[in-house]
Amino acid sequence: MTTAASIIKNLPSTVRAACRKTTASHESSSPPVRRFASRHSVVESLLFSVSALTFLFLCTSHASAKTWYIKPDGTGDAPTIQAGIDSAAAGDTVIVGPGTYKIGGTIVVKSDVVLISEAGVTETIIEPLFYPVFGGVSCQSNSEINGFWIKSFEIADIEIDGDNVNIFNNIIETTSNAFGILFYGWATIENNLFFGYGSSLYASSYNPDFSYLNNNIILNGIECFIEILAIYGMCNNIIGEPGDCMFHARSFSLDPEFCGEPGSGNFYLQSDSPCAPGNHPNGENCGLIGPLPVGCGTVSVEHKTWGAVKAIYRE
Repeated sequence: MTTAASIIKNLPSTVRAACRKTTASHESSSPPVRRFASRHSVVESLLFSVSALTFLFLCTSHASAKTWYIKPDGTGDAPTIQAGIDSAAAGDTVIVGPGTYKIGGTIVVKSDVVLISEAGVTETIIEPLFYPVFGGVSCQSNSEINGFWIKSFEIADIEIDGDNVNIFNNIIETTSNAFGILFYGWATIENNLFFGYGSSLYASSYNPDFSYLNNNIILNGIECFIEILAIYGMCNNIIGEPGDCMFHARSFSLDPEFCGEPGSGNFYLQSDSPCAPGNHPNGENCGLIGPLPVGCGTVSVEHKTWGAVKAIYRE
């Protein structure tokens, strides 16, 4: 039979020591148990038992979570991103080192796994090994992808194939006749940049839950084509028509004022960018919009309409 003592015995020494320290601290402050305990003492003992079991569960859960490190040369904990995800258990994190990862098939981020870059979106690229590759990354329920530049996949760069998916801090570059994100479930999509020839979002299947689209820069328009209004967003800079999506008044359509020239790949913000914290055109407190912070001062540029800006970033 599995007992609390046997579980603690099998924990790593550092976690085991923390459990013992906490238990000892509680015991040293508790009064001696008397033969005829009062009702108050019985309740106190029961509460302590519940607290101890809860702490033990947290210790065990912490001990079971693992981090998998992936390198471009295949010398990490697993040879490829997909191999790292396949090796991961629920609650694990797969950290991807800086570099360009060329893939010949869809990366499937399974449920309850976090896929995150180590060096950030400008240093960690996922692109096709050959053309065409149909689908870049598929995200299953309760998964997360964070901090990647995903580019030029057919059909979609990212597919939402489950519910409660997190898409944070990515650059999503679309090719012609493809979508940045294709929805078959619901997700929270924050602080991303969408640009390229294709459309940013496509939600075509019935889903009773909302997806949330917040603090993104969208340079190539949106197509929803949904049976119900299932995408809601605010604090987005949308260059182009919002399609059938619902967007809060805190969203706007202005030149994001990047530091780099069009085609340079430099998407850091100028200090006076409307996407920089504190610069919202209507004074709203949105914080950072897009995946990258301020990276330069004011750059003298000619004012452009949203149509001109949209044309520039269809590279």
